[in-house]
Amino acid sequence: MRNNDARRLTHGELTELRKRGVSAVQDGQPATLVAKVLGVQKSTLFGWLALYRRGGWDALDARKRGGRPPKLTAKMME
Repeated sequence: MRNNDARRLTHGELTELRKRGVSAVQDGQPATLVAKVLGVQKSTLFGWLALYRRGGWDALDARKRGGRPPKLTAKMME
């Protein structure tokens, strides 16, 4: 069985997944069905819908995830 983990998707793939989900709900598909077909939680899909309502299609673009900045610079690593 294949593991559907959205964290392993590229930014482009994740953006496309988000836009497909929002578009399907806008076309009248039930959110629960769309979430199941896309392999995401219902709450995730509703989060995407909220992002879309606040900022349009551009708000659905995947961005670099945050994280702790490195303590060592590239020069220090050498």
